[in-house]
Amino acid sequence: MNVLYGAAVHAAAAIHTAIPSLRTCEAYRGAVTADEILRISKATPAVLVSAVGVDGVELVGDGTDDIGARFAAFVVHTAAREEPAAEVVVAIVRRLARWRVPDAISGHAERIQAHLLSGDKMTARALTLWAITWRQQVRAAAAATEDGVVPSSLYLEDELLHPDELPGVRT
Repeated sequence: MNVLYGAAVHAAAAIHTAIPSLRTCEAYRGAVTADEILRISKATPAVLVSAVGVDGVELVGDGTDDIGARFAAFVVHTAAREEPAAEVVVAIVRRLARWRVPDAISGHAERIQAHLLSGDKMTARALTLWAITWRQQVRAAAAATEDGVVPSSLYLEDELLHPDELPGVRT
């Protein structure tokens, strides 16, 4: 599994655990499109989490790299008013601010921001769209096996992740 996508899976699981009333909470590969927003608008409140960039890599020297990854959680709500969606946004921001793992690389999500993105087309469909962005340190490790295959391990803040075992997330 791609290291950045795996971290998005972990973030989606943490968000869904904090807000179990979400009808949809998924990690998403790549850029989130208007078609994808419309797809998840059928099961709101909904959140899509995606890795959206990298802003640095620190070579650890033991075969691992610490990657400064940037993520976005797109919140879609069917209420014409923004208040119900804003409540979900605040809950996610609060969860991200407290998202800590013992002996963490960075200690927590950093530079958390939330932006209301809804426009006329979204309002006409009674949809509200928010984007929550943050930076998270992700550790990537790889070791070649005898047959030359390079399996990846995924670490988020020094915690080895097993994305297939995370609750509440469709991968």
